[in-house]
Amino acid sequence: MQTLHDNLRTEREALHDLMAGTATDAELRAQHTEIQTLHREVADQRFENMLAIRNVLTPEQRTALAERMEQRRDDFRGQLEGRRGNRPFRGSAE
Repeated sequence: MQTLHDNLRTEREALHDLMAGTATDAELRAQHTEIQTLHREVADQRFENMLAIRNVLTPEQRTALAERMEQRRDDFRGQLEGRRGNRPFRGSAE
């Protein structure tokens, strides 16, 4: 997983460099496609890891894990809201 994350970070940095330079649209699209591919690989690996963990848990442990994951999502959302402050969501019309 760490290698995939490192590769993804490297490719994102490369895209930023290309955007600032004189790269063609085709080169930018190719780099974007590479980032999408790596992102998908990270997501697929994360899913496979979750399946492997799930397969060794009891039903009670699965329930506890689901509750912990929900709490982490809520905590993360709260952190995002705190960072954003009173600014409207980027996609809003405000």
